[in-house]
Amino acid sequence: MKLLSLHLCLLLFFALKVSAASQPFAVGKAYNLDETDALLYSEAYYQVSEDKVRVEYRSASEDLIAVKTLDYSRSKISPSFTLRYENRDYGLQARVEEQFVTLTREENGDSKSKTLSPADNQVVDAGFVGFILDQWNALSNGEAVSFAFAFVSDLKNVGLSAQKVEPERTPFGEPSEDRLTLKMQLDNGFLAMFIDPIYLEFSPQKQLMTFAGRSNITDSEGESMDVLIRYQYP
Repeated sequence: MKLLSLHLCLLLFFALKVSAASQPFAVGKAYNLDETDALLYSEAYYQVSEDKVRVEYRSASEDLIAVKTLDYSRSKISPSFTLRYENRDYGLQARVEEQFVTLTREENGDSKSKTLSPADNQVVDAGFVGFILDQWNALSNGEAVSFAFAFVSDLKNVGLSAQKVEPERTPFGEPSEDRLTLKMQLDNGFLAMFIDPIYLEFSPQKQLMTFAGRSNITDSEGESMDVLIRYQYP
């Protein structure tokens, strides 16, 4: 079974606080989804300016894996971003304008791009968190919400949906009754049967606390990783 490659990264603009750029405002620890005591990498979020965030991904041994920059100046749910790996010739970019979204993938000196017209509820990368917050009341009441997510690595939009789910039906372990637990999956019901969903857990303060699914960061061999990420806000 193949997990949705969404992670998006995370993401978490709702927790942004203007602080010294040397201190992260959020830190995520990513563990193997099947062996949750095996740390794979960490991700630290730094406030660069009012609308820009830098994310540093580091291995369990603290080696820099990749750096992502997010620009929310145009949209809180569709930020422009760039992602570059430190020791691999690989990178992703989304450039968001009013009338179009340009997705670019660079690998081993080869660059491919595609320009899309923004869809209704267009979401890019970490912007899915902002979308969840916009739809908080509907999701809390059990409604399903749909959106278009830009899969930059595949240079295309994919329809996704999010809906509240019982904590016992997630990989999060001990359920927490005061948290909002969501399941995100393909909007196409037939295809959704063949692709594992992503699970999200939010605190009552509307902070993303836990993510379970396929990471947007690959391992040293370029292979996808299925992860459980737990977030802290120093």
